[in-house]
Amino acid sequence: MTAVILPIIGLIALWRSAGRFSRPGAVAATVAVIAAGMAAIPLLPGGSERYVAVGVAVGLIALGVAQILRAVRRPPRTAPALLGTALLLGAPLPVLWPLLAPASIGLVVAAVFLIGLLRARFAPRSGTGSLTRPLSGTPQTVLSAAALAATAVLLVASGLIFQGGTHVQPGAFYQPPADVPAEAGQLLRVEAATEGIDDGMQGWRILYTTIGGTGEPAVASATVIAALDRTEPAPVLAIGHGTTGIIPACAPSLTAVPLDGAAGAARELIGQGWVAVVTDYVGLGTDGPHPYLVGRPEAANMLDAVRAARAIDGLVLSDETVAMGHSQGGHAALWAGIIAEQYAPDVQLLGVAAFAPATDLRAIYDRIGESAAGRIVTAYQVLTSSRLDPDFDIDAIVRSGNQRAVDRLGELCFGGRDAVAALATASQISELLTPDALDRGLGDVLDKGSVVDHIPVPVLVAQGTEDTLVVPAAQREWIRERCAAGQPIDYREFEGLDHATLVADDSPLTEQIVHWVGDRLAGLPTADYCAGGPG
Repeated sequence: MTAVILPIIGLIALWRSAGRFSRPGAVAATVAVIAAGMAAIPLLPGGSERYVAVGVAVGLIALGVAQILRAVRRPPRTAPALLGTALLLGAPLPVLWPLLAPASIGLVVAAVFLIGLLRARFAPRSGTGSLTRPLSGTPQTVLSAAALAATAVLLVASGLIFQGGTHVQPGAFYQPPADVPAEAGQLLRVEAATEGIDDGMQGWRILYTTIGGTGEPAVASATVIAALDRTEPAPVLAIGHGTTGIIPACAPSLTAVPLDGAAGAARELIGQGWVAVVTDYVGLGTDGPHPYLVGRPEAANMLDAVRAARAIDGLVLSDETVAMGHSQGGHAALWAGIIAEQYAPDVQLLGVAAFAPATDLRAIYDRIGESAAGRIVTAYQVLTSSRLDPDFDIDAIVRSGNQRAVDRLGELCFGGRDAVAALATASQISELLTPDALDRGLGDVLDKGSVVDHIPVPVLVAQGTEDTLVVPAAQREWIRERCAAGQPIDYREFEGLDHATLVADDSPLTEQIVHWVGDRLAGLPTADYCAGGPG
């Protein structure tokens, strides 16, 4: 509490003495009070920054009210009124940007000193050199008006940043019918999809049965894309998309870009006769909870979408399937390789291609858990876990004071303006989790979601060397562990590419994916990095 109260007391004292610099002892004392409070801020427990921010906001309101009352009581009136309005308008800023609250104290102190210096420099003086009246007129009015304008711009810009975008809410199509079959992989509903479907292609949106985060019967949606001119029966690309969020409005099938992650390679393969089946996963589009980075249900959602797509009228699919995906989708594709043989033996899985996949979740958390993007991923994971497991105590995982920020992150999709709002929100958290979060359940969640089981089909893993989300060092360590466990992997690194550019249309990976997938259909051997083969 000292860290909040002392700067406020000091600010008020300094403000009242502004311009009377003939009393250097008093000025020095007030500066010392402010410094003591600010010095105490870093010593507060993690998560306390929001309380400091509220204290700063209260101080700004107090100063603003004082200035406006001063303008009401006596002249000069314009400058104090403008400055008071600016202080009141700026009060929400430290709450929006709590990690910048100490900096906002410094800005106010600097402003007070500047105004005081101007008063000392330009205000009339008596014969003894003391001020006879406060500075009035143009300089102080201009400064106060500039402060008001700058504060208004900052407040509007901050509001736009944190507001996020508007969501297209799932309509009636995504609501399951009353009589849902218990068997997974059953087509419930189908309609034509046109948005995001290239010329020369045909698209469908489907609703189908699958399993949820704890293995219970559930319903998911997906997008199916095929070339108009295709040879049937057509082989299938089962595609898992990367992180888009954890609420229904974040489904790719609701957007203009249903093909997510290595979309350029997918379009080329569709042109060669493949049919892409892109699951939204449970909880995106349909009711949740979404099993974010929960391996088995994500993989089942991918495989069941393929089975359901076989029932689309006018579309003939073969059993031959390659699973592929980027980031979260790569995680889901690898898990599809783990469970396909037992879970969906009717899906003939020819191989798995994963691009910057989340593999060792604990290693990834250790490296990026406290970065802005890492906090978003972690927030998704703890929210998912709390919704799937009643024994998961989210209050013991998330630091006190950060619950609202975590809930807000869960309301945002990871794309467009929502991504900006999510990154801004995450950037204003100093320490998201409690020190023993891994021991209180999060560690088990990360370990259970990691890819550690054998995959009996060919595996391609691609990784960019500049990736700051799925860190190359963590990926290489996972590759070494899987090699030691006897898992053949075609592992390829791409110099200078990051998490997004790895799967961009102009990435060198695009052409390699097309060839690798084609080789799986042709039954050709694949390189094994673990055995020293090219890759």
